[in-house]
Amino acid sequence: MLQKQGYKFAVTELGGDASKSEFREKMTRSIIGACLNCSVISKTAQEIHAVLHAAADAKSGYSQNLLQANISCKVAIVRGNGWIAVTFYGDSAAHYITNHKRMGFGIMHI
Repeated sequence: MLQKQGYKFAVTELGGDASKSEFREKMTRSIIGACLNCSVISKTAQEIHAVLHAAADAKSGYSQNLLQANISCKVAIVRGNGWIAVTFYGDSAAHYITNHKRMGFGIMHI
């Protein structure tokens, strides 16, 4: 459906401790890798910059008010009409009993 409307897209998944720097590195590698592998972006500073800003906004919304939490989420990236959007959707919990769904969204002009 998205291809028929002229959009480019990629999907990946992430997991780990959102408060650690290794998660940010994993997030960056996973999202840029998915975008390049699915031809959502090309390997230019402008396009990588745009997807990273959208991803940072999405992560901020997804992990807002979390002091320390393990997360598991799907990441969808969609590009069209000069914009790129990143959405995180999944679970977060400081303890398995407190597990619940969360979502974060970011968008950036390319």
